[in-house]
Amino acid sequence: MLVPIAIFMNHFGNKTISNDLSDWASFGDYIGGTINTILSLSSLIILGLLTNTVSKQSNEENKKINLLVRKLDCYDKLTSFLPEITSISGEIVRSTAIIINTNIPNDVRLENLQSFRNVTLVFRDFYHYILTFERRYGHLFEYNLNSPDFNKLLINANKLNVFCDAIVARRLDTHIIVESEDELILMNQFYFILIDNLKKELK
Repeated sequence: MLVPIAIFMNHFGNKTISNDLSDWASFGDYIGGTINTILSLSSLIILGLLTNTVSKQSNEENKKINLLVRKLDCYDKLTSFLPEITSISGEIVRSTAIIINTNIPNDVRLENLQSFRNVTLVFRDFYHYILTFERRYGHLFEYNLNSPDFNKLLINANKLNVFCDAIVARRLDTHIIVESEDELILMNQFYFILIDNLKKELK
């Protein structure tokens, strides 16, 4: 802002101060024209810089919010299996014991087989969800989805899926059935580990 005045003083500094109103009007026009132009240009530059800064901050905030929303959706879906898996554990063991017992009438066994088929649909859904979990959500979380815990969850979920298929098909392999309850407990342990690790990233 002082530059126009300095230029004026340098050029006309050897003159006496005028008493003519028209000279002061010309000086005012000069100062107003130069300083207003400089102020307008400065304001435009500052506004551009501020707009750019705010835009970058907004984009970063939007990315963070979008990432958090996607994490929450993933976490909600993951934990939605928990009540069903927990509630059907006892039912699976009870139904299996009836289905494999050849001393029980066949109609009772078939009735329990139908119940078992309906109940264990959740295992199929859960297994396929976990199987594709890394491809769908791996980029959202810092948790290593190639960790031993997650791989063990996949293995146990697969064993239970195979077990359910075997019972439904009435391939009553004793060794599969004996392992099933232990595998269910192990699967739940690794399932809780996954839930706990992802929950930490939502805080």
